[in-house]
Order: sequence, then C-alpha cells, then structure tokens
Amino acid sequence: MRKQMIALALLALLPFAASAQEQEEDDSGFSWNAAVTSDYVFRGVSQNSEVPAIQGGIDYSWTNGFYVGAWASQVDFDAPGTPNTEIDTYVGYSWDVSDAVNLDFQLVRYNYLDYGSEYGNPAYNELIVKGTFVEDFSATLAYTNDVYASGTNSLYYGVGYDHEFSNGVGVHANAGRTQFDTDEIGLEDYTDWGAHVSFPLGVLEGSFGYVGNDGNGRDNFGELADSRFVLTVSYEH
Repeated sequence: MRKQMIALALLALLPFAASAQEQEEDDSGFSWNAAVTSDYVFRGVSQNSEVPAIQGGIDYSWTNGFYVGAWASQVDFDAPGTPNTEIDTYVGYSWDVSDAVNLDFQLVRYNYLDYGSEYGNPAYNELIVKGTFVEDFSATLAYTNDVYASGTNSLYYGVGYDHEFSNGVGVHANAGRTQFDTDEIGLEDYTDWGAHVSFPLGVLEGSFGYVGNDGNGRDNFGELADSRFVLTVSYEH
C-alpha cells in the first residue's frame, strides 16, 4: 500500500506543476507526463512483477539544449527487502548536429525507495548517448560501472525506429543488447526487443505492444523476462 501512496502523491503534484507552467510563457521549458501501464518493462524485463504501475515525470529544458528532470514509477521485484518505488533523476544535453542528425547525452541516476537493510541501496548511475537520424531511426549506447549497485560494468546498445503518421498513430520498434563485464553477479549477456503502436485517445495517448527477450534473458530473470503484451495510457503537457 505504501508504494501506491508514494506514486499517487508524486502524480498529485503534477497538476500544480502544470498550473505553474500555464502562468509562464509557452517557451518556459516545463513539461510533465503521467501514465498508467499494465507492466513497467525496462530493457525487456518487468520491474513491477508483471502487474500495473502508475508513473509520472517532470522536465525542464533550456533553449541551449540542456535539460533536467525526474521520473517515478512503482516497482516490485517480488523479494523481501527489495524497493517498491523508483525515481530516476537526470541531466542531459540535446544537440542538433544537422537537420538530419541529433545527439542526446544524458546522465541518469536510478534511485530506489523503501528497500530493506538486508538488500542494501541498489541505486546506480548510467551514462546514455542516443543518436537520432532523419527523425525516425535511432541508436543508443549506455554504460555503467555499477549496474544494480553490484560494482560490475555493464554496456547496453540498441537500435530503434519511431514514426508517427499525420493522424497521430505511431509505429515503434526496438532491439537492444545488454552485456555484463564479469560473471560476478551471475548474469549472462542478453538481447531484448519490442514493437508497439501508439494512438490518440482524445487528450490522452494509448500504446499497445509486445516485448520479449532471448533465452539468456529468461534464464537471468525468470518469469519477469517472459514475452508479454503491454498496454499504456498516458498524458503529456
């Protein structure tokens, strides 16, 4: 129950942020979002024990390309002492190299709340570089020297395709590979993938898709890495 209350409290603050934004000029740089999803999936793996999650975030961006933000979600790793709320804080810089190429550099801190002393603080940092080409194609490279706060290096690289039609319907696909530097944490390198369709729902947006992993991913994370459909309803302002 506590994790639901924390997530709801975070989302309750978002309308106040939106109200403050409306008092500013259109280019104030503030934006916010809220969502309900059938499962919070990160790189192919359920972060909420395959049950629905409430999520929300707020960002501020400057015209020179710099931005900061925070995003929160319920999490449930189905083990005693593991956290039940994730709050990601980040700072980044977006650079239009040309009309066809954008580079985005981001430093993320994955923070977790309400973890037990026997589990320890699982928070860690990750550096992410994403290149977007001719609007629809992207490539992502991410590195951390402390994945899951284990002291282990991890590298993620992936590709994506995102296209939105004039009627607001979008098609999206991605595939990525996660590599671990050593076997100290008992995890094998694995590949994840996904495809979904987004569509307008009045002032809201819906998304319906399918995600999965290779055999190593399922060996690493068990049922949390099973293939599944994911439905999300979100609002952005």
